[in-house]
Amino acid sequence: MKHALRIIGTTLACGFLVWVLFRGLDAMPRVDFTSVAVVSALASATGLYVLSQCGAALAWSKVLGAWNISLPTGYAESQVLLSLIGKYIPGNVGQFVGRFALARRDGVPGAVIGIAVLVDTALLIGAGCVIVLGFALLDPTLLTLLLEPVNAAPTDDAIWIVPAFFGFAAALGGALLQRAIRKRGAPPAQPLRLALPFLVHLANFAVLGLSVIAVAHAIVPGAEINLALSCMIFVVAWIAGFVVPGAPGGVGIRDGILAVGLGLFIGQGAGLTVALLHRGVSVAGDVIVFLTAVALRRMLVRDIVGN
Repeated sequence: MKHALRIIGTTLACGFLVWVLFRGLDAMPRVDFTSVAVVSALASATGLYVLSQCGAALAWSKVLGAWNISLPTGYAESQVLLSLIGKYIPGNVGQFVGRFALARRDGVPGAVIGIAVLVDTALLIGAGCVIVLGFALLDPTLLTLLLEPVNAAPTDDAIWIVPAFFGFAAALGGALLQRAIRKRGAPPAQPLRLALPFLVHLANFAVLGLSVIAVAHAIVPGAEINLALSCMIFVVAWIAGFVVPGAPGGVGIRDGILAVGLGLFIGQGAGLTVALLHRGVSVAGDVIVFLTAVALRRMLVRDIVGN
């Protein structure tokens, strides 16, 4: 069943990306990669992406702290930084398998790792939902703009129902997590200590939104895309790419949604160009993070041997 879902997910991701490419390929603007402005914007976007991944590593270390797991500086962080490259393995679970293996090697109990990964993922997705809902409540016209192609402007009642539903879903998810913790025999977590990693994930999405803006301004100088719009579109694209099985690194799904969403404001051709370039930025950033993590782990091992 899982194998079939991965095949279906991969097929959907590829089909969606082909459709997006077909509708925007002819309108893609030319990009002058010799331009200092373009190179600087892409370099800035890559730096912001790397910063967001370092934030994810920090959040993981703080999640472990909710179970009073305190590792020497760099160990918990390197578990994430080194395993993130695994998200490009079909199935989108390689990063979690790698993190589990590294954490076990560093002495973290297996029961804690399994639950901590679930909690960290829930905090990440929850942070994304909060960003979308928060911006939608602060400026309902954003939802109107995003839903304009399907003529589905939200009503005032619908806008207030959404956060209520999210609150119920969050409470239900929390109860299920607590049940899973008890079932796995893991020690209870300290819930208040999960506030910091949640805030870190919120900040990470804002940083990723800035990276999208940097790429957009490299393609369309003066593009009317603010942080709210960028974050909302990216978060929706990221969550969709994360949950679809068989889409390694969200390839196809994330890029397609990002292209279509941005295309509503800067044109489909430019939106597609930004989405593809941002994919290149994220791949380059993941390689940088991986190489940095390899060097960090080697340094930590040398310190142990030296001591």
